[in-house]
Amino acid sequence: MSAHRVWFLLVGLALAAGAYLLFSAPGVPESPPLRPPVSATPAPDAPAPAPDLSDNDTLAFTPGQFPVTIIRIEQTAPNATPGEKAAAQGWNALGDGRDADAVAAFEAAAAQGVTGIAFGMAAAYHRLKQPAEAMLMARQAVVERPDNGQAWKLLGVLRYDQDDMKGAVEAWEKARAIRQDAQVDEWLAEARKDLDVNEHFLVGRTRHFKVHFEGAGDAYTANRILDILEDAYSNVGLALGQYPDKVVDTILYTEQQFFDVTQSPAWAGGIFDGKVRLPVAGTEPDPDELRRIVTHEYVHAALTLATLPAVLPTWFQEGVAMNLEGGDRMAWARMRAARRTTPVPLVALTDSFLGLGKSDAEAAYAESYLLVHSLLDRFGTFRLADLVTRARNQSFDTAFREVYGESADQALARAMEGLVQPG
Repeated sequence: MSAHRVWFLLVGLALAAGAYLLFSAPGVPESPPLRPPVSATPAPDAPAPAPDLSDNDTLAFTPGQFPVTIIRIEQTAPNATPGEKAAAQGWNALGDGRDADAVAAFEAAAAQGVTGIAFGMAAAYHRLKQPAEAMLMARQAVVERPDNGQAWKLLGVLRYDQDDMKGAVEAWEKARAIRQDAQVDEWLAEARKDLDVNEHFLVGRTRHFKVHFEGAGDAYTANRILDILEDAYSNVGLALGQYPDKVVDTILYTEQQFFDVTQSPAWAGGIFDGKVRLPVAGTEPDPDELRRIVTHEYVHAALTLATLPAVLPTWFQEGVAMNLEGGDRMAWARMRAARRTTPVPLVALTDSFLGLGKSDAEAAYAESYLLVHSLLDRFGTFRLADLVTRARNQSFDTAFREVYGESADQALARAMEGLVQPG
């Protein structure tokens, strides 16, 4: 929707809300909105109520993604207005994941003077990757319903995505004041750490990246990292067919800061958790090792941004990152894999490796490297890029079988032939 249409829509929503307040009895508190049960039919003399999204456990999202599940409105009241019917269609489309249809229905409802739909429009626009429109509607949503914790939660996500840490913290604090939420508590803790970075660190920039560093003494390292990241943007993009349009942030910490902030195990040389975080401040890192680590973490960023809201298994993420980071790890991986009598089942390598001890982590990384290396050796990068694209919209296991003609477990067995000791 164009900026002009968004402006007129907001004006219409404001006028409709003003008319309601003007003709409502003064001093009478607004009745709490109704939450229809699943497949409920509203009373014949009542219009179909919009879902109450201020306290709905089925709504869950993390920064960068926003899956929505809502209670459906299966049937509107016989006397429902065209606008109310359009609003019901919008909520149902949003719940079905038909975000473009949801926007169209909500627009039709707004044109009829229906209010209370700004949050739904914000959620749909966010999932359609239209951040400017999503931000406008999220701001309107918290004006319409200041008690809607989910609207504040989404507004915080949008501000976080714009690197507005102060704004994100403020929005999430309002959300938490309305309702306790462990997820918001976790985000607040992380955002407050990044807020400290934004307020006290210096920033180096290129078109695709920002590097945050605390002192002028790290300016040279920051510039080297920006050069490495731009090289990785081209080289990794060529391999994966993905060139993210979102600016990727990198933060340089001292070693102590890194482990305090990330709570990573001692063996971690860097992480990507929405931002690339590196323990290199105050040091003179080896140029080759710095290039390897920075490129590795950028691969995680590229894969994550390419497949949101899907989540790729960790073995695939790490295997791709190690194969694209540069250098040859085959001898290292073969030696680590040969220490085990049987491969680690892939189902055990789906989640983060950060909870593993050093020995188990090495085995997990080695196996991940060998499997992806085997796929690249047999099929090249084209099918790898195809798998990444497919994994955005279907299950990873299904996409893998369609692309490679076998399951990931079968591919692992092929990759490990002759590498592990007989049981």
